[in-house]
Amino acid sequence: MFRRIVTCFFLIGFAMNIGFAQKSQAELHLKNGAILKGYAKIVVESKSFDSAISSDGAVKFRKSMEARPTFYRFEKLKKVRIIEKHRVATYEFFKVIGEGKIKALKLLEKGDVSLYEYETKGISTKSPFVTDPSTRMNPTAPRNLPVGGGKSKYLCVKKENEEMATKLTRNPTFSNNFKEAAIYYFRDCPALVEKLKKRKYKKGNIKEAVVYYNDTCKKPE
Repeated sequence: MFRRIVTCFFLIGFAMNIGFAQKSQAELHLKNGAILKGYAKIVVESKSFDSAISSDGAVKFRKSMEARPTFYRFEKLKKVRIIEKHRVATYEFFKVIGEGKIKALKLLEKGDVSLYEYETKGISTKSPFVTDPSTRMNPTAPRNLPVGGGKSKYLCVKKENEEMATKLTRNPTFSNNFKEAAIYYFRDCPALVEKLKKRKYKKGNIKEAVVYYNDTCKKPE
């Protein structure tokens, strides 16, 4: 109940100029303790030849709509709260096992185990280039082929004492098998493992499995 009240107040504070803000009002929490309020857009793994944003990703921030933007790279950020579709979405920033670089992870459920979602995008440029890796950066290569990449979404989980998140979807360690990845990750909770084996919890309702773990499973001493 308290969380709902806090969220409502946060939304009311953000929504005062919602039309003008184009749904991008945000609150940035930096690792140095600073909190910035204004307007933001999360730029996820994109790169253009004339852009200052690297493939690591950054948050484009303005104190006001008229102000010049400042780019905050993911490694400088602790979390961002931002309006998305009239709701407050929270993003946290840390690495995912097997990925190497810091990701912007959208928080879906918070607890001893937290559930996140993140997406990756292909490289984008003002003019397309070939998908063959050996020639895609060659300015003389043919320009009539589509850009490679596309967009993919991943679900991942992270315990409070873990520094990196673990992918439950598209995890090559488990042959991209969600069930195998989930059973291994939640192996310290036999009751949940049984439910996963019996397919009570699947990818579509993994949030319920995370809630079950946080509410039911014995926490380590």
